[in-house]
Amino acid sequence: MSRPGIAQSRTAVSRDRPRVQTGVAMVPKGSRKAQPVRTTTTSALAAAGCVAAAAVAGALVSDPRSGWYENLRKPAWQPPAPAYAIVWTPLYAMIAYAGARALSRAGTARGRFARGFLADLALNAAWTPLFFRAHRPRAALAGILCLDIANVLLIRRAWQADRAAALLLVPYAAWTLFATALNAEIARLNSGMVLSGIRSGGFLLLWRFLAVLRLLVTFVAPGLSASVAGPSPGTAPAFPSSTAGITFVE
Repeated sequence: MSRPGIAQSRTAVSRDRPRVQTGVAMVPKGSRKAQPVRTTTTSALAAAGCVAAAAVAGALVSDPRSGWYENLRKPAWQPPAPAYAIVWTPLYAMIAYAGARALSRAGTARGRFARGFLADLALNAAWTPLFFRAHRPRAALAGILCLDIANVLLIRRAWQADRAAALLLVPYAAWTLFATALNAEIARLNSGMVLSGIRSGGFLLLWRFLAVLRLLVTFVAPGLSASVAGPSPGTAPAFPSSTAGITFVE
């Protein structure tokens, strides 16, 4: 036979006792804050390495003191030679930092951004040998026009991942537009020399480079994306099955 008084007292105690859920932190609703995504060391090293490779490749083949370049007719508004190093040094640093931020925050679109990032840097590095070594101003102009398009696409993809990264790329795109105008004016002022360069295969050289760029984006970008992302538990890194959707050999 049960005792009503004891049962009622147990019920009252159980109602007053705070509920504890084992293994789960009881956080009041609305008090949770999203943790900011930080730029990882791996993405920073990957982006810095790619940017450094493009910068060194361009510097090794640049020859502004060559007789060919000195004999070219140039516009009066062309900057002095020391200005290029002053401008490009901070620009390359901004490109590397923007790439690291975007790679760390792109999520499932990391592979797509990595392809665009590599294609952009490859086009950047290609302009110098086309202009200074091959002596093909119009082929170099075609290459830098492609770089302008790649810059727009890269900023768009960076914006989807991290707006700060996209804004960091804007000065780079602006300087490239200025370089495009300068290249176009030099090609116009030296039209006779340029036409002989076209007949000797300047655009064939550009076409070959674009073919190499396609291979680079196809095989290197997935590895860059996978190294930044790291292995996920229970999943394997995804590799693109084809390059049909790559815009501008990207």
